[in-house]
Amino acid sequence: METNNTLIKFCVAWVSLGNAVQKQVTDVVNAHETPEFEDVVCQQNTRWLQIALLRLAYQGGELKREGNYDAHAILEALKAAEALEAAK
Repeated sequence: METNNTLIKFCVAWVSLGNAVQKQVTDVVNAHETPEFEDVVCQQNTRWLQIALLRLAYQGGELKREGNYDAHAILEALKAAEALEAAK
């Protein structure tokens, strides 16, 4: 799909994750910066979270530069989950 719209590109990347990964990303984002974050991350497939971060990172960064901080919050939650797993 050809488009110059960054939000559409981010949405395409999101859809490419599939329902199972989207659910895991949503759970991680919702738990980010809460006391339950570590438990929620431990319940997820960390490889899928890494794939999500790889697929969403570029467009999420572009959206942040355009002033959309919701996409950036998703990336920050995924990075925090990755760091938590790396610290184990």
